This record gives sequence, structure tokens and C-alpha cells, in this order.
Amino acid sequence: LAPEKLELKKGAKVMFIKNNFDRGYVNGTLGKIIGFSDEKLPIVRTFRGENITAMPESWRIEEEDATKAEISQIPLRLAWAITVHKSQGMNLDAAEIDLSKCFLEGMGYVALSRLSALDGLKLMGINDEALLVNQEIIELDEILKQMSQEAAEYIKKIDIQEKRKSQKQFLCSLPQVARSVNEAGFGKQKKEFISTYQKTKVFVAEKMPIEEIAKQRGLTEETIIGHLEKLKEKKEDIDLEYLRSSKNRFEKIKTAFQESDDWLLSPTREILGKDFSYKEIRIARLFLRK
Repeated sequence: LAPEKLELKKGAKVMFIKNNFDRGYVNGTLGKIIGFSDEKLPIVRTFRGENITAMPESWRIEEEDATKAEISQIPLRLAWAITVHKSQGMNLDAAEIDLSKCFLEGMGYVALSRLSALDGLKLMGINDEALLVNQEIIELDEILKQMSQEAAEYIKKIDIQEKRKSQKQFLCSLPQVARSVNEAGFGKQKKEFISTYQKTKVFVAEKMPIEEIAKQRGLTEETIIGHLEKLKEKKEDIDLEYLRSSKNRFEKIKTAFQESDDWLLSPTREILGKDFSYKEIRIARLFLRK
């Protein structure tokens, strides 16, 4: 949903198109442009009265923890109007919805279920097809329920050895597993795989700066910091001390997090001011958050 070219001005109605719980927004958060930061980044006042500076985010296609493709863009789009189909996956605070021209079953459900609360809904119109459920889906649902019941009864009857055999046969039928699992016991070696997080860990072991790691790996700095957060979450043995801010600045960031009583970046940045970047705050959080 991110437009290749994003043009914004003060007063424009916008919508966030990516989840970032740390920054305080989700896919579908609505707001208005109230200005621009010193770095020319748009400042959005959300419907809930929060001011958020929209920073570039990354969208990645990953396979087996390896990044195959990645783009970076400010996660906003103009929000004067959007189609029902484009709204899928969003969480909207408020919306005016016109269902008078629905042409597929389920469109009404998709549109109405985007809203987080009914008091944010203004329904402009509706037709007979808006809330219909596809008959083929109803029939398929009944078939799946019956198949599930039959499978449950079958599993109850077979012994543990037969269950394990069936599990192995199923796993080995999956393409990704079949490449690395020895199906026939002929001594094939399991394919060694290094995740994208472990690749970043190698550079950290060399005490390489974030910006240099990003350059070497062809990723954004935000993505690299995300890898560090993932490694910490997995309790990997990594030494990040060389990335820590000076004692004075680190203590200020620590105090700001305590004052905000949350781990979100935006409230902490508002307390600290523009002298502290989101990057520095996010790195400091690596040492504070358990």
C-alpha cells in the first residue's frame, strides 16, 4: 500500500499503513498532517490526539529467516477515501462506509470489521448483497468440520508409533522440510542455514557501527536494530556495550522511559526533545528492556 511517491502537505488526512506498536500506531491509524520535523519528516496528529513523527519503515520478503527483498518508505498514504478491498488488514478508529454498491459477498463484513468500535462508524448506504455469505464457503465450512471430526476420531484409535510415523510422513511431504530432512535414512546431511539475525550477529562481534552493518548487508539501520532486538529476545550471547550512549545521555533516556511508564518510542522522544534521535533511544532500550 505504500505509494512509490508520497506527496503531503499540512492539513492532509493520512493513514498509517504498517504496524509499529513501539511508535504507537497500527495499520489503519488515521490522522492529519500538522507539520514537518527538522528532518522534513511528516508529523501526524492521530484521532486520539497523539503526535507521531512518521519515520521510514521497511517491508521485507523473507524466506527461512533470510531477506529476499526489501523496500523502505514513510508508512503513510492519503486517507480521503479507500476501497473496501484495500482496507483489508487495517484497524480503523473511524470511517464513513458506503456499502450501497457492494458486488461481492463478504464485502460488508470486511468493511465493518475494520473498525475498532461502533461509535466510529457512519454507514452511508447498504444493499442486499453487502452482508451475504458465499454459499460455496458455507458448504466448504461444513465439509471441513466433518473432515476435522473424522480426523479426530481416527487419531484416537491409532497407537503412538503410528502417530509418529504419520507425523514424519506429513513433515517430509512439505517442500521446505523435505530439502533438509533425511526421508529414507540414506545419510543425507541436513542443510546448514544461517539466519539473517545470525549474519548481523557476526558483524556485531566485530564491534561494527550500526550504519556500517546496514551498509555491508544492504539493509536499513532500522532493520539492523530490529535484528538486535530479536537476538536479545532470543537471549543470544551478544556484547552491545560499544553501542551504548555516554553515561549522561543514557541516564536521561532511562529516566524518560520511566517517566513515560511505557516502552513506546514516541512518548519518550517527546520528553527528551529533538536532541535525541529515535535510533539512539531505540538502541538504549536494548539495555533497559528485559
